[in-house]
Amino acid sequence: MDMRNLFGLLFVFLLSGCSLIVTGPESFEQSQRDALLPQFAPLEGPLRIYWNEHRIPFIEAESEADLAVGIGIVHAHLRGAQLELFRRVVRGRLAESFGPLAADIDHTLRIMELGRASAAILADMDPETRNYLESYVKGLNHTLKRQKEQGLKWPVLEALDIEPQYWSTEDVVAVWRLFSADVNWFRFYQALSVEGQDPEQSWRELRRRSSTVSTFRNLPQKQRVLAGVFLTLSRSGSNSMVIDGRHSASGRPMIASDPHVGLALPSLWIIMGLKSPEVEAVGFTIPGLPVLALGRSRYIAWGGTNMWGLSSALIRLAPEDLEEASERIENVSIAYWPDREITVRNTIYGPVLSDSPVFDDVRGEGYEFAFSWAGHQPSDELTTYRKILRARNCEEFRKAFRTWAVSAQNYLCADYDGNIEHILAYARPYPGPISESLFRSTQQKWSGFESPLKLPFRRNPESGILASANDEPEWSDVTVGLFFSPAVRKQRMEKLAQNGPLSAQDLMALQKDACSALAQEGRQQLLDAFEQARLYHEQGSGPSLSMQISGEDAAIFQDLKSWDGCYRNGSRGPLVYETIYASLREQLDMEPANGEMWMEVLDGMNGIRKNSEARFRQMLQSALGEARGLEQDAKWNMKTPVAHLLGSVPLIGGAWVLDQLAEDGANHTIYKRGFVFEDGETRVSYGANARHISDLADPDENYFVLFGGQDGIMQSPTTTDQVELWKQGSMIRVPLNTYRLDSWKLTIIEPQGARASTENGG
Repeated sequence: MDMRNLFGLLFVFLLSGCSLIVTGPESFEQSQRDALLPQFAPLEGPLRIYWNEHRIPFIEAESEADLAVGIGIVHAHLRGAQLELFRRVVRGRLAESFGPLAADIDHTLRIMELGRASAAILADMDPETRNYLESYVKGLNHTLKRQKEQGLKWPVLEALDIEPQYWSTEDVVAVWRLFSADVNWFRFYQALSVEGQDPEQSWRELRRRSSTVSTFRNLPQKQRVLAGVFLTLSRSGSNSMVIDGRHSASGRPMIASDPHVGLALPSLWIIMGLKSPEVEAVGFTIPGLPVLALGRSRYIAWGGTNMWGLSSALIRLAPEDLEEASERIENVSIAYWPDREITVRNTIYGPVLSDSPVFDDVRGEGYEFAFSWAGHQPSDELTTYRKILRARNCEEFRKAFRTWAVSAQNYLCADYDGNIEHILAYARPYPGPISESLFRSTQQKWSGFESPLKLPFRRNPESGILASANDEPEWSDVTVGLFFSPAVRKQRMEKLAQNGPLSAQDLMALQKDACSALAQEGRQQLLDAFEQARLYHEQGSGPSLSMQISGEDAAIFQDLKSWDGCYRNGSRGPLVYETIYASLREQLDMEPANGEMWMEVLDGMNGIRKNSEARFRQMLQSALGEARGLEQDAKWNMKTPVAHLLGSVPLIGGAWVLDQLAEDGANHTIYKRGFVFEDGETRVSYGANARHISDLADPDENYFVLFGGQDGIMQSPTTTDQVELWKQGSMIRVPLNTYRLDSWKLTIIEPQGARASTENGG
């Protein structure tokens, strides 16, 4: 096996967050999982955890500190292996398990040093927040100790020969920074990786194409692995919408959110309820983050999408800058291979990223550059989240972001009083985030960051609807970034929301919408191209074809013309459309992608046409021939694997594929399914993997669902139990009032002092 294939295999392993196991995962009974919960913990008072049949916990504590302990217990219980793997990534310790394949990635992660600011963050942290964090770590470590005593072997960690370690507060803060990756790093990697092209030229080309670029398959293998790690673990996509009472059936605001990340199991998210004297909320948490990232309290509901705000810069270094750089020596431990000693250099502008072997080709061209990132500066996102949980309205919600820096997010809020709001949660660098060049000069370095509270925000628009889908915030007069998703998902949500008044069930249907305005336009552009080539023209109400075109081709054109741009399984239109665009991409020597990226295809076709009308026509005829080769009864049939990505590894993958879902959706539909169409097949790896809907008129009208399940141990009863609900478009009702939890199973964890009393006969 050559290095290219080896790195391809590593890519699968890293994105999967799972192991090199060559047999299927062991099955676990729920009773086995229940037995691993501690009976006693470092608490001030009893902790009550209600569990429903989907293993969704609702934690009720007598103090906020005990609540944090409870979250730590639940995170370690459900996702102990996932947490350990997160820490391995952020610390650059993958090669200890994956061997020499991962050594260059570890080298790069050590240079980037995502947890660099952890100590400073802790030193500057609000004292109450720090106490809360310390309580969370107590819960984590107490549960890990219990698991070790009970002999729990997480299959993933056992196969990777990883022994779970106890956590420090600094470890946890470092993992938060991993979740705060700047998605613009992907664009940096692309510009630095185009073979035979100057990086600045590549950067200009990326900026010109802007929102049309969505695939990283053209990256060299090592850059693709690195990009894949951050793509999987960061909140790089998402939809979120709030509507005011005029558009809801209840007369109060509602929220609908669905974050988009990599689809590998276990999910990035855990559904959870929280209650203490200070907090009462339900929502999504992330393992390692002892709060709710999105959800609702009794007073507000909130969701978000990645803003693509530029929080990073590459600084071009002169020889004298490198002479003044500090150095430290680190050892990269490599399984099955001699260890590697590396030198990490730091300048006043940031670590020297060009020292990474991932960018050897660029350094060979004479580029030396530092990596400057807002996340290397101290900030206090945990205090923001704690204040969100206590906020009584959207104005208090907005003010909670005073201590926020990374990552750059659009956050939407709705409150019980009827307000809706859209804020830019972004520590904007000044004198500004934008540069015409990929590399900034040292004179262009940022001198600081503006608070999110100084940025524009929207409140109570006349339309009564606020939506965000990674599109550019055109309503703001402040420039925040360079690359954004097209506004078509946002516009589609706004259009459908006008068909009110809407109920929770209406919003569930909206989240499953699979119609693409981009594909509708791409279909028309394709028909126009065939007409320019004199292969098709419209006459009256139907297509009239030139004499050279057979009746079989007439049916193909009719399939295109009648298609509404909706990616529905079992329909003919998307299959014909994607087949034709795939053929054109192949003829243009483009990487496989999907038909919604038609703009770059037609750019290439127009270039061909300028030089040769005959060649232009011949390419379209060839693409038409590919569509002609489709079976008469062939329909669009996109399937999403429910699996660790080990499911795609030859020979051993079958044991890790738990299901295959026939699904609707595409890259730019509300129901996000990022796919590549190649050789007549779709390959789905990214998209919506969690959904949330809440109606502020009723504290118990909250609905959630995961693409997968709550438990991080493969083959437990709640690893994939929500898949059937996901397929049906159904969701799980999670009430805010604890008196509604009478049918949930109750676990009571007592303070450790109670254990001593019991053991002494008290």
